[in-house]
Amino acid sequence: MHVKWALAVFAAADDAEVQKVNYTVPDAAGIHFVDTMDTKESWVVASGEKFNGVWTFGHRQVEAIVADVGLVVNDSARHHAIAREIPTWTFGGSDFVIQYEAQFQEDLHCGGAYLKLLNWDRSRPLNEFDNEAPYVVMFGPDRCGGTNKVHFIVRYQNPVSQEWEEKHSTKAVTPPVDRQTHLYSLVVRADNTFEVFVDLKSVSSGSILTDLSPGINPPAEIDDPTDSKPEDWIDNPKMPDPSAEKPEDWDEDEPAQIDSTMPEGWREDIPAQIADPAATMPDAWDEEEDGEWEPPQIPNPACGVGCGTYKPAKIPNPKFKGKWEAPQVDNPDYKGEWIPRQIANPHYFTEDNPVSKFNSINTIGFELWTMQANLLFDNILIADSWDRAQQFAESTWKVRSQIEDSLKPKRKSKTTLERLTDMASENLLWVGFAVVALVAVCWFSCRSPEPEMPAKKPSPKPSPARAEQVVASSSAASGADPSPDGIRKRENTKETGGLGMDIDE
Repeated sequence: MHVKWALAVFAAADDAEVQKVNYTVPDAAGIHFVDTMDTKESWVVASGEKFNGVWTFGHRQVEAIVADVGLVVNDSARHHAIAREIPTWTFGGSDFVIQYEAQFQEDLHCGGAYLKLLNWDRSRPLNEFDNEAPYVVMFGPDRCGGTNKVHFIVRYQNPVSQEWEEKHSTKAVTPPVDRQTHLYSLVVRADNTFEVFVDLKSVSSGSILTDLSPGINPPAEIDDPTDSKPEDWIDNPKMPDPSAEKPEDWDEDEPAQIDSTMPEGWREDIPAQIADPAATMPDAWDEEEDGEWEPPQIPNPACGVGCGTYKPAKIPNPKFKGKWEAPQVDNPDYKGEWIPRQIANPHYFTEDNPVSKFNSINTIGFELWTMQANLLFDNILIADSWDRAQQFAESTWKVRSQIEDSLKPKRKSKTTLERLTDMASENLLWVGFAVVALVAVCWFSCRSPEPEMPAKKPSPKPSPARAEQVVASSSAASGADPSPDGIRKRENTKETGGLGMDIDE
């Protein structure tokens, strides 16, 4: 069926018109497997007691393609597991592409969103799928604690020992962490190379033979498990000089810090502050009304080095040497680093075309732990052509992604300060001229400073009654209005430089 996108226009939250599209089933012709999550019938939820998280098929919280549904992790802080059968895929004859969409609708701070591809024993019911189920490939984002990567892991069987071992990609890929829909694609090519794409952009590539750890091919020799280091083996290249002796004047008991001593000239018999001898009581001060007048305090001029009680500080001890240790010299018995004896690896093999030996795939599943709910998955695809996978993504994920971009909240308009900052950064030369001119103006206007006025001596504030009496007598002498309104007008005149208006006005 061909894709038919019927356009529908909706108003976004900021009243700007954003074009969304109505969902129709995308064209999957020529693709090995596609699940657009249009139906839940093929999916089987794990029945294990551990997996108490609920899965749902639902719409996105913010729709870009209207009426499109996805597979949703419904609960936070729960284990979730779900799987479905797919047409069997056999490796080796062509390239292999696995691709799917993932959206963290409530961010992802701790949880997985990776997909497991399995060779499921179909004699077992699929609801037994769990974290112990052996997979062939695991791929997708995972973020929690020190882990923040897009996994690519292959389980590969050693043909000699018959043991399965996980082989991890050494190419680190950090997943995007936001609320947009992102597309994860893995291409494993028939020439034994691989490439990881995020949002159709290549983010890592490598060789199945050389860029997995542990490597596909094991080493030809291994440590002999029966070998052990001899008791008399000396692997320290240095040793304490046996001829060295501790100097006689080396005192290990001296502390690292000592108390400082009082400097010469420090006077503990006089205070650091004294009453200002030049201060006089104001004429308007009435000690009966205002209380006893006290002159302001000033630094004691007799304190040359310091005054008052001396409090010692902790200072480094010049005599401190610490515990004596003999100097290190070359160890004459040094034999070097001990290495176990090497023996032939009984499980050694070589394989030049490991992809052809990958186990076949007949089932896919999500087995996750997440602290955030509403992770959504959609459009899982398995194909033999990266070009065909891209075509499918262009008609599905890219359409959605472009609309989601347009639905992002628009950036607020810049403030005046931000605009001035931008203008300054773009016109540094003119800003430089302006600064020079401003400095010149300030210099000419400030080069003849007014004579300094004597510093006003601080004095205690008189009582309200006394203050009113002093103001009234001053007003009578000057002919000013002594009423409260008159006082307020004079205060306003002083505050506003003689304009006679309130500061608030």
